[in-house]
Amino acid sequence: MVIDEKIAELDPVISEMNADSMEDVRSGNVPVEDVEEVPLSLLEEKESDGKEGELSWTDMIGIAVGQIDSEPEDAILDATSPLFCQEEEKIKVPYQFVASGIRSFFTAYHIKLPRWEALREMRAKIQTLLNHTVVEKETVFGQPVFGLSARELIRDDLMNPLVAPHLEFVPEDAHGRDIYKMSQSSKWLKHLEPDLRVQMVESNEKHFYIFEPVQLKTHAIVVPFFFFTHDKKYFAKCYQPIIKSNVDQSKLEIHLISDIPYDDNRLKVVSVDEFSLIYKEIAIKNGLKLSECCGGKMIDLIFPNLWRTKAAGKLLRHIPINLYCDDTSGNKSKKWNKHNSYYFTLSGLPPKISNQQFDCHFLCTSNIAGPLELGEMVVDQLK
Repeated sequence: MVIDEKIAELDPVISEMNADSMEDVRSGNVPVEDVEEVPLSLLEEKESDGKEGELSWTDMIGIAVGQIDSEPEDAILDATSPLFCQEEEKIKVPYQFVASGIRSFFTAYHIKLPRWEALREMRAKIQTLLNHTVVEKETVFGQPVFGLSARELIRDDLMNPLVAPHLEFVPEDAHGRDIYKMSQSSKWLKHLEPDLRVQMVESNEKHFYIFEPVQLKTHAIVVPFFFFTHDKKYFAKCYQPIIKSNVDQSKLEIHLISDIPYDDNRLKVVSVDEFSLIYKEIAIKNGLKLSECCGGKMIDLIFPNLWRTKAAGKLLRHIPINLYCDDTSGNKSKKWNKHNSYYFTLSGLPPKISNQQFDCHFLCTSNIAGPLELGEMVVDQLK
């Protein structure tokens, strides 16, 4: 063994005084001071439940939401720009940095999220493919709400080859038997206001409207009040007016009762196939047109039908809808059920078609506005 001789020349580490103190400690002669007790639970190691490596997703969501909430609001925006554009401007600059931070946070746990720019590009492509307008509106209480255009959704259904062949545009009178679809409903058949009823049907390449004189093949003149189907054939409930004229029949007065319910005995059922002439084509014995002799007026009514003017020679389709409002989101958590949403289906579809998910159309939703407040936007679209 090699021994360093210089070690012996070193001073002792413990002096004589310190040595005596050490002896006192060993013998237990040192007085013990009062100290604060430390809970043993702090020194005990908790038992592992085998989940030390698991990630608390709830905490991560809270962190992400906290970052978004902490973002300062922008200065006052131009009040003349649409609400939707204002929202776009608000999230364009600051939120992309928030999204980048959230993406980096998730990347640390090997979770890949798309970039902010990729999300915006993908959303723009989806909107282009769908070709649907996002409708923005401010409610009576100042809440901005957004939704889809009901007009565009109905337009798409009329062009859809999987939907259009199944649509019925005229109610059916089933006489109380085999009722299974909305087109057989009493409300559509009997109880709609005159301006909301089926206005037109096509027969023999002619467009026949309600509240207009029609000449039958028997040369009788009637005025249809209701259109309906039975056994897949078109029928009309018609009133036969009283026509008064002067001696030379140059002036006529057409008298009828404008407000007659569907089940009134004064209305007669006539097959639409029996319709022959529209009001412009009807001529009286002296060769004059009926519309000229009566001045385009019937007592209490003016013809032509206003919808004929609006249609401008095009087919007019009657498309009622079933409108629904629900306060659930499909989530089991009750805190999500405060979202009020509006949906609709086409009443002219049979149940086996209308009950399919792609035929139930979303209109709008909000977790701030109530059903009536949100419904204001829906009513404006459907007027």
